[in-house]
Amino acid sequence: MVTQKHPHKPHQEKENAATTTQQQPPLQSLFSYGHIQWDASILYHVLLLLYIPIGIYLIIVRFVFLFFLLILIIVTPDNFTFPPKVTNFLLIAFGFFVRVHGFKENCDNPTIVCCNHRTTFDVFPFMKLFNFDVLIDKGFFEASFLARKFKKIVGAIPLVRGHDQNDREKDKQVILAHLAKCKRPLLFFAEGWDTNGRVGLMIYQKFLFSLGKPVHPVALDVRVPILPLNPGMLGTSVIKEVLWLFFYPCTIWSLTFLPPQTKRADESEIDFARRAQVATANSLNITPQIILIKMP
Repeated sequence: MVTQKHPHKPHQEKENAATTTQQQPPLQSLFSYGHIQWDASILYHVLLLLYIPIGIYLIIVRFVFLFFLLILIIVTPDNFTFPPKVTNFLLIAFGFFVRVHGFKENCDNPTIVCCNHRTTFDVFPFMKLFNFDVLIDKGFFEASFLARKFKKIVGAIPLVRGHDQNDREKDKQVILAHLAKCKRPLLFFAEGWDTNGRVGLMIYQKFLFSLGKPVHPVALDVRVPILPLNPGMLGTSVIKEVLWLFFYPCTIWSLTFLPPQTKRADESEIDFARRAQVATANSLNITPQIILIKMP
């Protein structure tokens, strides 16, 4: 699901999680603060300058394509969904190239798919593989015409995101009821913030590890080929991210499906989430953090 970024940098709060013997990298190193990799060699920056006219052309073409796609989404009935071949065509048209590893071996009839978070557009590579649902704020969902139409592309579970125990229990029951009814897997990005994927993996939020369902961890990697560009950044807006996405020649997404995890009888929700986080970090060869990030 396309998400709005928060403009401020996060601060740290200690979480009662399993300790690690790995040295923790500086928290700020987990994020990208700009789209251009200024530390790249001069040759790559010259290549980027030469590419700019092509990128501007791609922005124009893809916005025209997006305009007609939005018209199609608006005029079709709410229960209409795009066929798989159409979905794959849309992904290619917007520059999404997806590589998949371990899907057949490790993702037979998944219930909850848990993934690390890299960019605003992380949901879309999964469209190549199966239909799924994502969590979305109920107020935003009901107030936005386009958000409701968004269900034609990706299923949505509207939630009232409360902060006390009663609200969280209501959210839990809504999710369980929805999963029991629609039989589609629930996709969520357990870090909460999109990181650069080069240094560390933020601590996983524990809420969806408390549903009593198996969790399928996925290690997500994404890059922009050839050019010295980051695929996402912290503290930006959706429209800026769309402009950069359309500017790229393409984005290459790698999805590695790890073996499903089930909560052990003697394991807490935090430890269960931690185990999935460590498995994902090991697959990406980065450090699992033991720091919980909260909004200031």
